[in-house]
Amino acid sequence: MGNVTLVIQGINYDMTPSDWQLPPTHEKIKQNDGTEKDVVVCHSAIMEMQVMNEMLIAGTRFMRRLYTIYDRDHDRVGIAKSSNLAKIEQIYSKDEIK
Repeated sequence: MGNVTLVIQGINYDMTPSDWQLPPTHEKIKQNDGTEKDVVVCHSAIMEMQVMNEMLIAGTRFMRRLYTIYDRDHDRVGIAKSSNLAKIEQIYSKDEIK
């Protein structure tokens, strides 16, 4: 799986697969013959939602690589790429199959 790029006001924010994929899970699926089979299932952290125009909901999997400032007085958010990406990668690279 490749990177996903989110463009906000002309600035590219790249998301690696570890940013947009949830950790795989073990699940049982029922087969046509009635037996069950254990499989590993991958899940995306990106989903469609009905929101207002010009609105974006970004979760922690996207936001963890960023530094953000919330300005409620002027209803705006400042976003910058984190300067400590190596530490962030170390913390979040521990996602394992559950």
